[in-house]
Amino acid sequence: MMFASNTIKCHATVVTDVTGNELVAGEALANQLLDQTEEPLELVIIHSDGLTVNPSAVLRGIKKALPGTPVVGGSAGDDGQYKSTYQYCNGETYSSAVVAMAFTGPIKFAIGVRHGWSPISGFRTVTRSEGSVVHEIDHQPAIKLYEEFIGEAEVAKLTEVTLAEIALSYPIGMMPQSIATSTILRR
Repeated sequence: MMFASNTIKCHATVVTDVTGNELVAGEALANQLLDQTEEPLELVIIHSDGLTVNPSAVLRGIKKALPGTPVVGGSAGDDGQYKSTYQYCNGETYSSAVVAMAFTGPIKFAIGVRHGWSPISGFRTVTRSEGSVVHEIDHQPAIKLYEEFIGEAEVAKLTEVTLAEIALSYPIGMMPQSIATSTILRR
């Protein structure tokens, strides 16, 4: 990304070794950005490791330190290889990291969200999870819900590929403000 302005400033930072310490890392990231300027932060953009970092916990840490500041971003993937992703900041490359940019000054921006998926099941309840891993839905192993909805051909693939690969084609959608309600989606 390239950014240039006479009135808006961009501040960048990175937090490394984030895995398992996401909440603390989010707070540290926000504080590092605050230390770079005395102006109010108008927008923060984050990019995290998509394989080893729980971005929801990072976001909670950032929002704890920066309540009211809009935060957007995403997580890096490696095209379904599930090996490693990389984050880049100030000429350095990292893994298991979160990079953030903060903007100060009279910036105008809009945030839009649309994923393009359609539900193929009704609402269900996540009954057991650990971090970002869903183990049970409606007191059944999560895989059972997939078996019910994705069809015979896709179920056969479950013996050939990992559930994570199936989940790329059929992600579980979560309702805003609730991690307890979900539905399986398709394009």
